[in-house]
Amino acid sequence: MATPVVKESFRERQIHELEVIKAIFANDVEVLRPSCDTDTPAAQWKPTEIRISLTPLRDSSNGHTEAYARTKLHIICPSKYPKIAPKILIEESKGLSDQLVEELLQKLQQQSEQLRGEVMIYELAQTVQSFLLKYNKPPRGSFYDEMLQENQKREKERLDKQKRKENLERQTLIEEVERRKEMFKSEAKRRSGETRRSMSESNYHASSSESSENSSPYYRSHCYPNKCLEHRNSEKLYFHRVGRQVQRGCCLGHSQKGCVAYTGIDLDSGQLLYVTEWTIKYSQLEQKCGNGGHCYWLATEPKCGGNHRVDDVIASIEKQVTTLSQLHHKNLIQYECVLCIKRKEGLIVYLVQDFLLGTSLLNISSSLGWCIEGVRMVARGVLDALVFLHNKGVSHSHLMDSTVFMDNTGTLRCTDFSLVPNLLELVGGLGQRSVQGDLPAFGALIESLMSTHTYEMRDFIDKCNSDRTLSASELLDHPFLHSSLLSHDDKANAQLALALAQKMPRRISGGTPGVALQNAKPQDHLQRQPQHLPATLSVMPVMPVSQSRLRNEFEVLTYLGKGAFGDVLKVSFW
Repeated sequence: MATPVVKESFRERQIHELEVIKAIFANDVEVLRPSCDTDTPAAQWKPTEIRISLTPLRDSSNGHTEAYARTKLHIICPSKYPKIAPKILIEESKGLSDQLVEELLQKLQQQSEQLRGEVMIYELAQTVQSFLLKYNKPPRGSFYDEMLQENQKREKERLDKQKRKENLERQTLIEEVERRKEMFKSEAKRRSGETRRSMSESNYHASSSESSENSSPYYRSHCYPNKCLEHRNSEKLYFHRVGRQVQRGCCLGHSQKGCVAYTGIDLDSGQLLYVTEWTIKYSQLEQKCGNGGHCYWLATEPKCGGNHRVDDVIASIEKQVTTLSQLHHKNLIQYECVLCIKRKEGLIVYLVQDFLLGTSLLNISSSLGWCIEGVRMVARGVLDALVFLHNKGVSHSHLMDSTVFMDNTGTLRCTDFSLVPNLLELVGGLGQRSVQGDLPAFGALIESLMSTHTYEMRDFIDKCNSDRTLSASELLDHPFLHSSLLSHDDKANAQLALALAQKMPRRISGGTPGVALQNAKPQDHLQRQPQHLPATLSVMPVMPVSQSRLRNEFEVLTYLGKGAFGDVLKVSFW
């Protein structure tokens, strides 16, 4: 016979549930009715009323999470619990807003209605712990803490944006350099395939070019990356004196004098720059300055005694660049800024100049050569730059074919004036600086461009080397710079012009073609030549008297005009 099942009373079920809850939560359980224990007689027993301190639920997935939210679950059971749902209260909540507390309370009341008839205090406690885990977030803190967090977030976003911008600019710079490299290659191929008869008189002297090349610290015409493995990385330089950030790019070339050239770009304006790195050993600061004992780094010292202090050299370099960067002229390549860094191996100087798209006179002389009009153009451009520098009290001191460039617009630009010669002497020792003045160096430069010289060109060069020429301004009005193409007093050229005029019928002063010229004496014609020559001859170039294949082997028929490389003549063999 089966044993009948004894049904527990409400009192027994509440007592057993309380024992389980106390065993699970231990000290976190606060019994508010002591008369609800098992030892209490039935007549004195009262329904369960407890308060449980709860924190976020912990399991293997979240580990030992710090409790930012906590609360106390207050349960008041009626005498017929669990048949009737208990009264639920949420007390002493921390880390939860009033809205969240109200939401939790509604959730517990709905759950208690669903669990009626079964003990439910543990399930309700589990629901509270899960809710606390969901909203267990650190407090927002004070307004100051929020401001710091917001600033950190903005700074991180700014750095990420700047990094993306730098990567984009670096990629743009690389693409621009590659594009210019291809442009130079295609231009060189195009020029090499053309016939330049007007350049037949220009000869290249290897010895002069080699000496000029060795004396130059770098070549701006090689404005594309080389195969340097030592300086492949990029570096950001901050020039604190002017507040500019420059991204140093790839290496353009090395100099035997201790200089390394790089590409560069201003991170704010996007300006292309030319950066040179000079490494000056501390032992090199002990040598004396040249130029008759005058010190380049201490203006107060009448005679250089050597043993320069590093701080004095840095201050002098920064002061010179500050002054030179204010010199703006169309025929100068401007200094931008400088950065001096003291390191263990020596003093590192980063000198920044404007980036030039062009080539040097050295490269033009070695590949193409020069005509008289090209030399005259070079003389005008370089002389204008020298006059400007001398009027500002600045000497170039390093004028040669490797420091004069022609940009992509045909403008002559001088570079490396004043400061670079001082750095060259400091790095390479005595003898690196030009011992002659700017005007003699200018004359030597013009003389080296062509092997044969006209009378006016020879006189211009002699004036540059003459002690009677006191300043560069005196050369501005020289006939070589402003001579018209038929103002030369060469009698042979005048006779050639006369012969050409006779072969070209033209009505002169209302007469028949050529009558006035045929009846006139040669002397009279030479005197009246500017008024009576045909319009096509008013631009006839000056013909050299001797040592010219054009005069010795050809007969000039007519002057057609000017081309990209000089005069264009129609000729025939003798």
